[in-house]
Amino acid sequence: MASLKINLPANGTSASSHDGDPKIFLEQIKADTARDKGRLDIIKEAIGVVNSIFGVIKSYQELQGKRAEWVGRVDVARSELAKAELDLEKELQTTVQHLASLQSINRTQEKLLGFFDQLMAELTSDQVSEQVRRDTRQELLKLSEQLVKLSK
Repeated sequence: MASLKINLPANGTSASSHDGDPKIFLEQIKADTARDKGRLDIIKEAIGVVNSIFGVIKSYQELQGKRAEWVGRVDVARSELAKAELDLEKELQTTVQHLASLQSINRTQEKLLGFFDQLMAELTSDQVSEQVRRDTRQELLKLSEQLVKLSK
């Protein structure tokens, strides 16, 4: 085992050109290994940076997808809001018309109640016969029942 030679592939390393001294050869291999390990570490870091960049790009794309989704949701909400505002405006107009109708009915009822009060006051006078009072009260009761039915 006096002459043990290791033949490494010639890839441009300095270890392939040794002088036959095993110590020098071993030192050259160690130096080449350290240099190649440094290169490997740099390549690993570069791959890590590239992976990080791809992660950032993926996150950006996901963010743009979420942004587009939320823009769509906002657009839908705006259109629903516009529809709700139109519905509210229609309902408000209907309510205003109904309120005007109710106010008109209320004014009419107040006038009728005033008329009933006047009529009842006149019926209590001595100038009206008992038969006229009974007939008038009957007619007023019928009329008031019909008014109550109309107000429902």
